[in-house]
Amino acid sequence: GFGDVGEVEELGRYGRAGDTVQVPEGRGRLTAAVGDRWVSFDRAFVPGITLDGVCTPAPSGDAWAHVPAAQTEVIVGIDMVVGKARRRTIPVPAFGVERVTVSHARFRSALEAAGEWTAPPLEQNLLTATSELSLEERATWDRRPVTYVQLSDAQRYAERSGLRVPTTAEWQLAVEGGDVRWIADAPTQSLRLGRPSSDLAFSDQANPDTFLAATADVDDDAYRAGPLGLFHPIGNVAELTSSPVESTSPGSTISAGFTVTRGRAWFHSISEDRTKLLYAYGFIPPSSGDWSVGFRCGKGQAPPG
Repeated sequence: GFGDVGEVEELGRYGRAGDTVQVPEGRGRLTAAVGDRWVSFDRAFVPGITLDGVCTPAPSGDAWAHVPAAQTEVIVGIDMVVGKARRRTIPVPAFGVERVTVSHARFRSALEAAGEWTAPPLEQNLLTATSELSLEERATWDRRPVTYVQLSDAQRYAERSGLRVPTTAEWQLAVEGGDVRWIADAPTQSLRLGRPSSDLAFSDQANPDTFLAATADVDDDAYRAGPLGLFHPIGNVAELTSSPVESTSPGSTISAGFTVTRGRAWFHSISEDRTKLLYAYGFIPPSSGDWSVGFRCGKGQAPPG
């Protein structure tokens, strides 16, 4: 769940389309490969699970940032007894990450093309609330980051393009880019956190008009920052990872299996200690979305083994 998956084991081979492979129960990364193309699935594998993905080569081009192999320390759980986060150093193989988060238009068009579009509940409510927007405002909405997507839908979206949702360690390495000093030096406006002194009132945070006014397009060049040139690396929306919270202490409201999110959203205030923005964590149930959380896709530079 955090990238340190251990030894590679071959589970079977496909003879023709429609063949299936039995996967042992447990959490890990399953990779299906055809020649130099592959697709990876980060999952808690349980009986009856069905996976659907498309094998593609390693990504290339300016739309992708490439991160060399490294290791980084991340939070993997919460110890409520002593009130501290549990941390672990994770080795991460080389990988690529999209420079932009997924927009409303990209997410919707992919699911519509698959014939399986069902808007998440809050997204549907927001679309209803914005039904009277002008064509220009609706086009703006489509260029903004998609939110309220649960992890399984984000994974399905990514895997049908041969990609996957990054782990928390990958997200961290991509955003810090080997040098966290850029965060302290970044102009306030370029972070797109929007609130220099205090968080936006909760009642205003899910308002469509406020969302349109306070967010920026996913590929707005004014918000390209950091050593790797990501768009909105720690602003606009927080981001899903494929990493689960490990175990938690009794009495915690955060359960093992909750999904780790990273970064700050547009309605958060800007911390005086900018480096804290890199280490901002959130935790949500994997079967739920959040209107302040979007995602970007990633892919390894080579298949395991």
